[in-house]
Amino acid sequence: MDLNIEKATNANLEGKKPIGVASNMAKLYAEYSVARLPGLTLTGGAYYTDEKYNNMNMQKR
Repeated sequence: MDLNIEKATNANLEGKKPIGVASNMAKLYAEYSVARLPGLTLTGGAYYTDEKYNNMNMQKR
């Protein structure tokens, strides 16, 4: 994601990265229906989020 602030009440914030937004994310999700047990479905997922900025001083978290 390439996010930045387009409109803000403080003009100094425009063009900067929002707080708490990661630069990279990945998600993997799988679902399996068990044939021998009708109605039973197994699901699982994995999520990855890159570093985020956590305050106005732009320190990485």
